[in-house]
Amino acid sequence: MSEYRVTTFDIWALSITISAQSLSIWQLGYTAGFASYTIATILVGIAYVCLVCSLGELMSALPFAGGAYGLARCTLGFAAGFLVAVCEVIEYIVYSATAMVSFTSILVFFEPSVLAYEPLIWAALYAMFFTIYVHGGSWFWHANILTAVACLLVTVVWLLGSIQFLNYEATLTPSVLFVGGMPGFLKALPDATGLFLGVEAVSTAADEVENPRGLIPTGQRWGIYTLFVTGLLSVVYCGGLPPGILGIPNVWTTTDSGFMAMFGGVSEESVVLLALPGALSTAFGFIFAYTKLLTALSKSRLLPPVVHRPFLRSRAPVVALTMGATATYAICLVVYYVPVVNDYVFDVCCLSAMTAYITQCYGYIYVKRHFPHLQRGYTSPFGVPGAVFSMSVWLLVIVSVAGFQDDDGVAVAGYLAIVVAGLGYYHAYGKRRQSFSDEEKVLFITHVAKFNAAKKYKTTKIKVKSNPSTAQSTRTKVAASTTDDTVHS
Repeated sequence: MSEYRVTTFDIWALSITISAQSLSIWQLGYTAGFASYTIATILVGIAYVCLVCSLGELMSALPFAGGAYGLARCTLGFAAGFLVAVCEVIEYIVYSATAMVSFTSILVFFEPSVLAYEPLIWAALYAMFFTIYVHGGSWFWHANILTAVACLLVTVVWLLGSIQFLNYEATLTPSVLFVGGMPGFLKALPDATGLFLGVEAVSTAADEVENPRGLIPTGQRWGIYTLFVTGLLSVVYCGGLPPGILGIPNVWTTTDSGFMAMFGGVSEESVVLLALPGALSTAFGFIFAYTKLLTALSKSRLLPPVVHRPFLRSRAPVVALTMGATATYAICLVVYYVPVVNDYVFDVCCLSAMTAYITQCYGYIYVKRHFPHLQRGYTSPFGVPGAVFSMSVWLLVIVSVAGFQDDDGVAVAGYLAIVVAGLGYYHAYGKRRQSFSDEEKVLFITHVAKFNAAKKYKTTKIKVKSNPSTAQSTRTKVAASTTDDTVHS
């Protein structure tokens, strides 16, 4: 992209832009009751804070624009790393498509005749986004700030204006605090991720920033703090506004009743238009994430080189943008012609996202324990315990998707199909072509250290089998040698 000095404010804005908080996803969790869903939101929110702080520490030591993919290659191996990349690409592409569908659904609710023109609206929006991304530089970052501010402004106005209309005495009866017990809680848990989804993708901006070790951890951290506050307040506010806890899952957007009360007599068909900036923002932001990831895969030769090749004066990755936009538009069309698909895509993407999150937490723990000597510009206040807590929450979300969504296993089957297809592609094409990109070489130290440790361990096992009496002394020597090799690497 062209010359533009990216600041911490830009990175914070990108966190808001990418987040899926404005989409009509998270309010479905109220089926578990107000108290139950509030607990789920706090649990998931803290897990995201721990995740982002862990990623911030990693970024301050090993800046890489490939997201969880590069880290997973180091800590879990090349095949697993590629599968993580597939999961992230699926997550970002599908959520961009979900945002586009949400955008036109709002328009259809306002004016039903728009239904026939949805595919044309999607095409027009993607053409607009494509133009901005191809120009890059100030075009993208100014658009990023505009969408973030517009999205957040609607939320802030709704929060401030709705205070006078909160009536918890009327809406929070004992019967709606906990609905469905633990099964109800687990069914609602994945919906809480919709308040924060995408914020982890901000780390893919590493190659856009002069000082990624400092700016990205700070901007991303303030981004998740902002989203945590607005997300939790939104959940609490909705509990005190019409149509009540059990009615919220059926509304078009969670801000409708508050704005209707604020503006007095305005129809829901009109106030729903205020949700358009949020949907547009999310669709726009996820394009950045999947384009960066496709480019990183191409630079590692896991995709054809033409995917990351720069074009035009702006040196934009036109092929990566086109690939992602084509896939996203295709998903929109599938949902348009087969609406039932929309009932399952969130859960499939949730499984993909949780897979990436778990590998990021594991990667943090691995680097924290094996590379304490690496210079870090930022240290997570939660450390390894925070990463373990975050990983535990993601595992719980996977359990909830797999066993408590009443979808007859469709989401799990879809996720496994993606994994099998990814492995097939990797072994047929990527395995023999893959390499380290110039950007990824910042992570090369972890590959070398892991290879040395595995090699020493294998040698130790051979020696122990041949001479059991020296087992203990051999283990001691190998441990000391491995530590020395790691430090000097």
